[in-house]
Amino acid sequence: MTIRAFGAGDPDPQDWGEVPAEAFGAAVTASTAMAFSAVYRFDFLTVVLAAYGKQGILVVDTFNTFTDSSGRSNYFSREFFHR
Repeated sequence: MTIRAFGAGDPDPQDWGEVPAEAFGAAVTASTAMAFSAVYRFDFLTVVLAAYGKQGILVVDTFNTFTDSSGRSNYFSREFFHR
């Protein structure tokens, strides 16, 4: 499985590209996936992206770790997407 994510950009979203993703079931006996995770590695930042669906809403969590010795704090974010 692969995913393609986009980051905020001005004037257009920034294409992060495709990376391998790992699927997760709701239990050890699950035969279908209900969540996934993927890792994006940039020159200055590593992003662990985890997502799952709940009641028709896609919940996307990111765990952002700076790798450039800039002194910036690592941070967490959560976004919600629906139709």
